[in-house]
Amino acid sequence: MTRGYCHASVVGKNFSICCYQVLLGIINMNKDIELSIKNGELVLFLGAGASRKCKTNSGDDLFDGRALAEELARRASMDYSDEDLEDVYGAVRDAMGARLDSILEELFRHVSPSDEYSALAEFAWRRIYTLNIDDGLERAFSSSSQNVCVRLSDDPIEDKDVFFKRIDIVKLNGSVDQLHRGIIFSASEYAKATNQGRPWYEECGSDFVRVPFLFIGTKLKEPLLKYHIERYKELNKRCPGKSYVITPSATDIEKRSLRQYNIEHISGTLADFVSWLKQSFEVPLTSDDLALATLPQYAAARSASNKEAYARLFDGVCLVTKDMAQSNREEGAIREFYKGFKPTWDDIVSGVPAELDILDECAGYVGDNLGKSQVISLVGPAGSGKSTLLMQLAHRVSRLSNTVVYHLDEPPLDIRKTLTAMEESSKDGVFVIVAIDNVDFVSELLVDSLESGRLKKTTIICSERESIWSRKTKGKIGKFCSKTFYVNDFSERDAHNILNKLQRYGSWTILGQMNEKARVSALVDKAGKQLLIALLEATYGRGFEKIIESDYRSLESEEQRIFFLTVGVVTERNFSAPVGLVDRALAAGGFAGAGVVTNDLAGIVVNKEGKLSARHRVYVRHLLEQVVDPELTARAIKGLLLAFAQYKAPVIKNVSKVEASLNPCS
Repeated sequence: MTRGYCHASVVGKNFSICCYQVLLGIINMNKDIELSIKNGELVLFLGAGASRKCKTNSGDDLFDGRALAEELARRASMDYSDEDLEDVYGAVRDAMGARLDSILEELFRHVSPSDEYSALAEFAWRRIYTLNIDDGLERAFSSSSQNVCVRLSDDPIEDKDVFFKRIDIVKLNGSVDQLHRGIIFSASEYAKATNQGRPWYEECGSDFVRVPFLFIGTKLKEPLLKYHIERYKELNKRCPGKSYVITPSATDIEKRSLRQYNIEHISGTLADFVSWLKQSFEVPLTSDDLALATLPQYAAARSASNKEAYARLFDGVCLVTKDMAQSNREEGAIREFYKGFKPTWDDIVSGVPAELDILDECAGYVGDNLGKSQVISLVGPAGSGKSTLLMQLAHRVSRLSNTVVYHLDEPPLDIRKTLTAMEESSKDGVFVIVAIDNVDFVSELLVDSLESGRLKKTTIICSERESIWSRKTKGKIGKFCSKTFYVNDFSERDAHNILNKLQRYGSWTILGQMNEKARVSALVDKAGKQLLIALLEATYGRGFEKIIESDYRSLESEEQRIFFLTVGVVTERNFSAPVGLVDRALAAGGFAGAGVVTNDLAGIVVNKEGKLSARHRVYVRHLLEQVVDPELTARAIKGLLLAFAQYKAPVIKNVSKVEASLNPCS
């Protein structure tokens, strides 16, 4: 008896330790989820299992997949032999036609939300996707303080509300209150949806690559979702960040399959998650909480009479911080930067471009002259590395304790109001630094801001091509400029740094056949042609013009050339082209959408988070001036004009900020 007792005690102790370790692991994991919720980054993705505790209008439990298949077969007087729901639904739809809609409305409309749904509705979320057609979730939110907008997968895309005042509930497979627009249950409907434009499925794939997801009530076997995730992984050449899925159980094979998408399995249910949520947050996070956590300017925006208009002032503005997130891209992958593309913020944070001596010089000057300088300029020939230096400088000075740093990724519609809002939103004793590339685009409006006297603690760090600066820009803002740095060459020490980065992130090609001294000479000898050209010629082993011309002539079809030129003319204006805009422009000319063609132009055109760009403005300019048939360029521009014609008049009020800036008619 004693022996047995001792054995039981040991087993019980080991079991307790095991349970504690498992629980500890979940807690640690959920700390990441908790941080994502606080930062307004977490996207909820709900499958059928999440609606299980909701009640039908008659008070019955909602059917799960198997029970629904059995019920539909019974209603259609068909024998049920454990077939999959999609097969049963397809057969019943074929037999009953529109009569099936009334059954679906009976089963899934006017649903009473579960306690778990009601708890979720108390929180603000970045976005919610659901595979369910019932109305339980939106009915839960209707009783909360949160403002939601229900969208179907073929609705037009709208960016998330930066103030989190609107939460999108995206019903990917349709909604019971809009059955006339179709639902996705059967294999044929999946196939049809794949061939159709489903903007929100595409957006879901894009979101998944960029921000963490929490999947609940689904085992992620939906082929349409996986199609778009794989598509965006390929287009962005990037692995998705960490996401999570909560299901009661998962086999080792299922867990391994999930890891292909960087998804970690947590054993549990929606009820378990809600219980944890209530324990972790004594008070549910509101839209104000998330906006304050993500937008330093929100404190000022709260007092603005028109918060939406205030938010638009920060469109295209990147808040630069010392701890900006970087991707977990695998070591050894050749970065687009070393193929001639402009750097991304991930490149800057990861240290992909070499930090040249001029960066230290510029950063030292900025740090010593906070509050003393209105404008600091970086000037050099096209392709000299000005844009890269500007981003590196912005990231470097963000480490200063008394600064808030912004980079204008795209020119705002009214830079005067944007700069004023930046000053108003900054705390006492904090200097504002604003980095502006290709400053001549906004130079006239910038003069108004500088002369107004409203900018008491703002320093503008700008870059421009030397020819444009001397001919135009200097005459406008030169009198406000305390220092001009000329970016036109690099030292032998810089060359060593560049080579180290090339070895890690680029391609050696002919450089691999040289010793270190010869490699340095190969770069320095080409420095007179600017850094971009030196890098490309040194790595490809050919002249810059030949590299560019070879890329263009490798395009096999007229469709590919029109696609490149459509993106190229936008790139030449220093913008990235939204995929939707390019799709419409191509369609106007009778060509396939951007998603079809992009893969064929890898290395020439890149897709970053739904925006397309060609390699570099210098690259595009050479082609437009020296190589491309002007008639083809005209056709590309015509396609862009026709794309704008699809909007209701006045066009300027119905397009995005980027599109408005590109529209020649606005």
